Amino acid sequence: MSGKQNQNASKRKRSNTVNEDDDSPSWSIPEILLLIMMRLGIVDFLAFSGVCKLWRTIALTNRKKFLLSRQRMAIRISTQVANRK
Repeated sequence: MSGKQNQNASKRKRSNTVNEDDDSPSWSIPEILLLIMMRLGIVDFLAFSGVCKLWRTIALTNRKKFLLSRQRMAIRISTQVANRK
């Protein structure tokens, strides 16, 4: 196959995989990562932000939104000293 034929073949392959008439939503990578991030726990969120620069940027710019979506943790501190025998 010549170089020109090879280029035409690759263009046909790409056009078969992308259907521009499709009504499905076109998601960008940051939007998909944000959806994934919002389902993570706190520890996984920290790991998420350490993957690469793009993921860290997404995590840092949406940190407040993420933290507000989590349940608040209640901590109860007892003022009584337990008697141990």
